[in-house]
Amino acid sequence: MFPSEDIVDALTTVHTPRLLLRRLQEQDLGWMQRMDANVNVVGPAGVRSADESERFFGDQLRHWEQHGFGLWLAFDRTTLTCAGRGGLRHIDLDGQQVVQLGYGLFPKFWGQGLATEIAEASTQAGFDTLALKRLVALSLPMNLASRRVLQKVKFRYVRDVQYDGSRHVLYERLQT
Repeated sequence: MFPSEDIVDALTTVHTPRLLLRRLQEQDLGWMQRMDANVNVVGPAGVRSADESERFFGDQLRHWEQHGFGLWLAFDRTTLTCAGRGGLRHIDLDGQQVVQLGYGLFPKFWGQGLATEIAEASTQAGFDTLALKRLVALSLPMNLASRRVLQKVKFRYVRDVQYDGSRHVLYERLQT
């Protein structure tokens, strides 16, 4: 079910203590391509060519149109520098449609708790605004920092899974 116009408006721009999270816009392709080409942001299996990144970006724009929510770009509220991206999106996991929490930051923004801010805002949007009952998150097994973020926002490890051609760890959080 598509959220009401008020809910979509509420999710278009979200403020955290240090970030402005904004719905993806056509002019954001360059930021997405920079993130998708940076192995430190997306991991070795996630690097995309410019064309692959453009297709992924188009998919994310369509996700907003189809579902009324999706990935945000994250901007430092003081400098308005793009710090990364994050948010919620539908994915197919083991043949089932689920809503995934995701986030990624440019390396200069690591270690500042910003991924946790994105994860908290996304989780709140999923449960409080969208009234979802379950959120999932995937991480590469060796990405301990990402796994710590998920634990901080009360996701729990479920199992190892194959996703997008590589091994991931699956976390979930249920609405309480």
